[in-house]
Amino acid sequence: MSILFLGRMVFVHDVICERTLRQADFMIQNHATVRQVAKKFGLSKSVVHRNLTTLLPQVDLILAKEVRQILTQNKAMRHIRGGQATKLKYANLKHS
Repeated sequence: MSILFLGRMVFVHDVICERTLRQADFMIQNHATVRQVAKKFGLSKSVVHRNLTTLLPQVDLILAKEVRQILTQNKAMRHIRGGQATKLKYANLKHS
């Protein structure tokens, strides 16, 4: 399927691939989480995760390996971030 994009006909797959590469670059440059990437690009977390784990390796394997490292690191740190969020939440309730 093709669409008119910026005055030229392009395949939808090409647009998605370009978007995925931009998402990967943003994640690597900012060591961002999937949630941060999703917010930046106005997409759902599941779409971003699918793009970065399924589509990116087909487009750029080297970039995909870098993103995989960040995803693995973020997953390992997830429990710490969650604990900090809970602590902050209850600290704010205490002061209210």
